This record gives sequence, C-alpha cells and structure tokens, in this order.
Amino acid sequence: MRRRPRLLVMTAHGRIALLLAGLLLVAVGLALLGRWEGDRAVRGELREMRRVLDLVGPTLTARAPSAYRPAETFACLAYRTSKEEPYGLELCFDAEGRLVETIDRRGSGIRVSSLREEPETSGIRVGVDTVLSALRSAAPQRFPATVRALPIGVPDLGPITLEPGDAAANPG
Repeated sequence: MRRRPRLLVMTAHGRIALLLAGLLLVAVGLALLGRWEGDRAVRGELREMRRVLDLVGPTLTARAPSAYRPAETFACLAYRTSKEEPYGLELCFDAEGRLVETIDRRGSGIRVSSLREEPETSGIRVGVDTVLSALRSAAPQRFPATVRALPIGVPDLGPITLEPGDAAANPG
C-alpha cells in the first residue's frame, strides 16, 4: 500500500510569518536598489562636473572669472565662453572648497549638474585658497589677501560681474 503524501498544513501564525519574511526580503531588495540608484546618480553628476571643471582648468585661473555668485551655502565662479555668453560656464563651491554644482550654458541648452543637497558626496575638491585665488585674479580690490573665506551666507541675487574696469570689481 502506497502512502499518500501529507499536505503541509500551515497555521495562521505560520502564514503571517511567511508573509512578513517575504515583505522583509522585498524591503531589503528595494533599499539596496535605492542605494545603488543613488550612487549611480552621484557618479553621473560627478562625471559631468569634472567635465566642466576640465573646461575651466583645475587651477581656475587659466582665464579670470567674469563673475561670481555668492549664495547661502555656496559661492560660484562664472567664466565667459564667448562674447554672447559672459556666464557660459559656472562652478559652485561650498565653504570647504568642494565642487557642488556646475552649469554649462554653452549652446542651445543649459546643463546643470548638482550635489548641492548632498555636498559631502562630492569627491571633487579644489580648496578654498584656489577659489579665492581665482576671485583675486579677477577682482583683487574686492578679494584682498586678508579675505580667507568664500563669500557664502548671503541671499543668491545672481551673478556679480568682475570684468576689468567694472565699478563693482574696482570700487572707489
């Protein structure tokens, strides 16, 4: 006589435990997927930011910035790319000298890459002294050697021109 296989009978508690285990696996999988996607997004932003920094040059002084833009949590340097584009490339740095945002206004579209909300994820650091040196190269009167910090902590009112002979760049 053949034995019939016994069906696995699961209690209500067993079904709940199995359901919770399945939900836990799904939650862990989604958390890992979210982390991977976040890391991928940061890598993409950093790649684009490096591209714009390479266009300007790592010392930021291959050409003098045409403007700067102070803001609450970062300071930006804008670079002329043509007669029609006085702010064609823009690099923004936090108080520690990390590159946190770039803007490329050349051509028909504007490309913004930003880690402004997560500046600690930026692995691109040029240093505060390098940024101040670039500002001094364009407007030594506005940024004398006694200035040791980036112009941060003010409302963002847009770019301030640093063209040679500009009254704002050469007060008095």
